[in-house]
Amino acid sequence: MIQIEEILDRNNEGIEHISEGRSSAAKGAFRSAIEKLQAFYREQKHSKDTSQSRFIIVEPREISPSLKKDSQSKTHYIYQNALLALIDRSTPEEQGSKHQDCAGLTAILVFNLSIVYHCSIEHSESRSAYEKIIRLYKKAWDALQKDSCKRTKDRPYHDTIALGILNNMGALFHDVAKYRQAQHCFKALKSIVSSKSAGVLALNPDVRNGIILNVLFLDEPTAAIAA
Repeated sequence: MIQIEEILDRNNEGIEHISEGRSSAAKGAFRSAIEKLQAFYREQKHSKDTSQSRFIIVEPREISPSLKKDSQSKTHYIYQNALLALIDRSTPEEQGSKHQDCAGLTAILVFNLSIVYHCSIEHSESRSAYEKIIRLYKKAWDALQKDSCKRTKDRPYHDTIALGILNNMGALFHDVAKYRQAQHCFKALKSIVSSKSAGVLALNPDVRNGIILNVLFLDEPTAAIAA
């Protein structure tokens, strides 16, 4: 039977690879974690064992500078943190609502896979390569919408991923000249930033400033946006 720890180990192995610039190895680790999670969910459907209902702590980790140099948008700031996930060993009383139940792992894993693909892309690649990454971000977004944590009052984990997805999808849409979709992403991004939630306040100042610069895209002339 698959254990949650196995899934987190594979995810965190991917984090180690991406922090050291090994993008191919990181992709393999994140894909393996996703496959294990899918098998875990299948097992849980046929099991009455609730012992694996754990809480996790999610911590952003910067990617390697060697990957960052290739992942810059032509015009926008790119969020470049993957998410480390650890079992929370504190008591249920200490956990409160600030940590996320393992049911949210799909969004974490797909988000991390999206990030490593995004940070591996080069500007010379085809439009289809950009659109593949957009599809990955959309899958992470869909998983996030099904995540129970979005219904909690304190949701730093949810907002951290939402900010990363919306920010990076907006930049990618703009790079492939889908200006209206980019504007839609940045409008949703502005709504989260304006909320001043725990997830927003926890951002590194440089990250927060970069995201705010993208939000200002909404206030610029948008004559290039198709009607």
